[in-house]
Amino acid sequence: MARRKKSREGTLVSLFPFLSVLVCTIGSLVLVISTTSVFSIVKTEKKIVMDLVGQSQGTMKKPVFIECRKDRLIVQPENVSVLLDEVRQGDSAFQQVLSEIEQQKKAKYFLFAIRPDGMQTFFFLRGIVEELGLDYGYEAVNADWILQF
Repeated sequence: MARRKKSREGTLVSLFPFLSVLVCTIGSLVLVISTTSVFSIVKTEKKIVMDLVGQSQGTMKKPVFIECRKDRLIVQPENVSVLLDEVRQGDSAFQQVLSEIEQQKKAKYFLFAIRPDGMQTFFFLRGIVEELGLDYGYEAVNADWILQF
């Protein structure tokens, strides 16, 4: 009895259709990922609401917001801008806020919103606040954020 030879030509499988589907799928995913990345990079205006009540030593305190900028500070929500040089001279709206918080230590504290260019202003104000023994907190905020108090 003679054996039959198996033909290898009939058992070849073409992977071309599978590869073409795979390439199309990868291309579609690349398109989706790149579109998503572009939309996430586009600048959007962010509004940050700062309405916090902190807890210090078991009592609820109301924050007095101070926005720290490069050469000035802004007392919020009154939006009173005070130059740093005025604070150094000792007669400014910030001095009035300091005396108000000294009188109401148990009810209020400072909450500093620090812009990237306002670190030196924050360090200066923090020194004053610590010297008087007042409570404070701080939050770093981006330069393009719009703060609502």
